[in-house]
Order: sequence, then structure tokens, then C-alpha cells
Amino acid sequence: MQQPHQSGVDLAQLYLDGHWLSHAREACAEALAQDPGAGDAGILLREIDRRLEDPDAFNLSREHTPIMVLKERKSIISTLQFRELHDDRLKQEAFRQAVYYIDVETSSQCNRQCNYCPNSYNDRLSSNQFMADNIFSGLVYDLQTINYEKELHFVGYNEPMLHLDNLLARISLARKLLPRARLVVFTNGDYLKTPELEKLIAAGVNQVTISVHLPVGRPYVDEEIFNRINKIAKRLGTPIRPTSYVKDVMIVAQLVHPGIDITIQQTDYEKLGSNRAGTLETGEKIDMRTSACQLPIHQFIVGHKGAVVPCCVMVSDDKKNSGYILGHVGRKSTIFDIYGSRNFVGWRQSLYNLNPKQAPCDKCNQGVSMPLNNEPAIYEPWQQVVAPSLRAPIVLG
Repeated sequence: MQQPHQSGVDLAQLYLDGHWLSHAREACAEALAQDPGAGDAGILLREIDRRLEDPDAFNLSREHTPIMVLKERKSIISTLQFRELHDDRLKQEAFRQAVYYIDVETSSQCNRQCNYCPNSYNDRLSSNQFMADNIFSGLVYDLQTINYEKELHFVGYNEPMLHLDNLLARISLARKLLPRARLVVFTNGDYLKTPELEKLIAAGVNQVTISVHLPVGRPYVDEEIFNRINKIAKRLGTPIRPTSYVKDVMIVAQLVHPGIDITIQQTDYEKLGSNRAGTLETGEKIDMRTSACQLPIHQFIVGHKGAVVPCCVMVSDDKKNSGYILGHVGRKSTIFDIYGSRNFVGWRQSLYNLNPKQAPCDKCNQGVSMPLNNEPAIYEPWQQVVAPSLRAPIVLG
């Protein structure tokens, strides 16, 4: 059972790891106030004080402030993500502290054209284009500089398993350079059999997430989804462990296999799917979005040509989204330059509030009903910190 002070110690450690020295001391002092005999809190407090006594110590608390802490994700949203940054270390910290998953599209082709996906009108079926080596290596080498340890997703508007050798080479490089990262492959399962699964495990994949798609035009039916889950489990020789089930809406299960986590799932996208920033007729219909959106804070999305878009609902090579490209990986700019750029910051500023959103986000239903995106207490107190002009950022002591 967790000790009463432990939550405060964990928060203090997260702040310390993020170079929020003054905030770390405050959290640690509160933990000691709850339990004066807590040895771990005392040890941590001495380390914090040692750093605070060093005038040259990197201390973000001097000029910035945390806004939201997601302890389970080890993610901190702060003024760093809402200011155009020019210092390389600040850019790296803004990315490292807030981004907890990266989507990288290593190839373009998909073998399906689901009606709830932009591939229903974009041709991703007839040909393939691999991500250039310098783009993928540029991404991974940048991540290596911050010892990236969160999630790297091999996913996009493609089917990664269509071109397994290319995928395995990319996974192997990522595992070599990012030993602490969690590598996740998203697949429709059509090309996943036991030999392929074992190759993914050998290359260093931590998790496979399988989406159970039915033939084009066939409506969501629980029985058919269950049948396909059983078929894939039988093919892989794995037991099925149910996770969650909402009748006629959603099915999630685990396929139990040593050495890797396998999630298999499907949702009725006609009811709950994303309309991809208003480009599709799926999911909840809205006239004007007021819900906040944190996707451009926590995500970093790289298409197969290296183009970075603000969030995962946008297709990097879709003409409808051509005006929203924020940069290109593999060129002169690092991923941290892109993330800390004026344009990317502008997206975050415009979405971290409960005001009506501008196009293309005005009709987007992604996460529109999530409590986190609709709670005034989360957003309203911070508008004076988030909203000011980039040319005159607020400095908080």
C-alpha cells in the first residue's frame, strides 16, 4: 500500500526530473509535512536544495510555470509549450516533458479502404512510398538526444505490416538508439501471423495493437467482431482475455502472449469515430466546437514524406491538410525546432481553451465529449498565461 506522503514524493521527483527545482521543493516539503519521518522525502529534499544553491543550475521555475501534471504519463504541460522558443535546451524540454507519444508512418500503403478513414477518398491502395532513411533516422537521432523513453508508434494511414522487412529495419534502429522507449505497432491484423509476431518481438516491439475492421460497407456487428477476434487469436495461438465491452459500441481484449502486449479492439466508428477535422461523416455531429484539445501538446505526428501535422486526425499528404504542415523531419530543423516553432505554438494556444474553434478544428469531433476537454476549472484559470502574444511572454518567478 502506498504511503500517504508517496504521491507528493513522486510529484516532487517528476518536477525535479523536469528541472522545476522550486516546484519540486514545494511538493517535497508538503510530503514531509504529511510524514516528517519519510526518509525518501528527506533525501530528495536535500538533493533539491543542493541544486537550488547552485546559481548556474538549470531551473525552469525561475521563468516558467507548470500548468498541468499528468503523473501516470510523466507529462508536464507548462508555459514552455505556449511560447515560441529559441534556446535549444528549452525546445528539447518542452518536447520531452509534454509529448508522450509519437506516430511515424514508415510507408504509405494500406490494403483497406474503410469508409470511416480518409483512405476512402485518398488512394493509399494502388502503390507504396517508403519513408526515406534520412527522415526516419533524423527522427530517431533527435529522440536519442533526449533519451526518449515514452511511446513511439509505428502507425499512420497505412498498414505497417504490408512491408514487414522495411518495418523491422526501422524498429531495430529505434530499439538500438532508444532502449527505454515503448515501441508500438498498430495493424489491422491481416498480415499478422505467428512468424511475423515473433519477428516483431525479436526486433524489440513492446506492444501490438490490432484494429478489427470488417469488409467495406459492412456495419459494425458485435458477433462479427467477436468472430474475427477469435480467428486472429486462433491464428496466433493466443488465449483471449476480455478487457472491456459495450454492447453494439466497442470491444477490447488482450491476446496473451509471452514477451509482448497485444491489444485487439474495435469501435463502431459510425457512432464514435473521428470525422478527421470535419472531412468525414462519422461520429458525433457538431455545429461549432468549443471543447479544448490537447493533441498538439502531447502528440508528434510524422507522415511518410516527413511532413509534421498538428495532430493525428490530419493526413500529412492530403490536399485538404496541405496548409497545415508545420515542418519536415530530416531537413535542417530538428523535431524540437518544429515543436517549439511559432506555428506549432499557435495551434496549442488556439486550442487550450473553451472558446469556439477556428477551421479546420471548428467541426472536429475528436475527443469532443471527453470530460478533460470540457472542464472550465482546467482551462479558464490559465488563459492569461496561455493566451498572451508570443512576442511578450509572461515571466513568472
